[in-house]
Amino acid sequence: VQQSIKSALQRHADVEAAKIAVIVSNGTVTLSGTVDSMAEMDRVEDAVWAAPGVIDVVDNLRVA
Repeated sequence: VQQSIKSALQRHADVEAAKIAVIVSNGTVTLSGTVDSMAEMDRVEDAVWAAPGVIDVVDNLRVA
């Protein structure tokens, strides 16, 4: 699941995946790091929810 999420983030050219940490535990994905805007945060969350096996998302992202 974690690799699927990282791949999805990298496919979005406007999302700097290197600034986002992804931790997966029992279907719960925890995101941390920084994004440039609220719109980018929404795109990251959408990409995570689209990954198979995700049952919950804990969003600790910050807008820089």
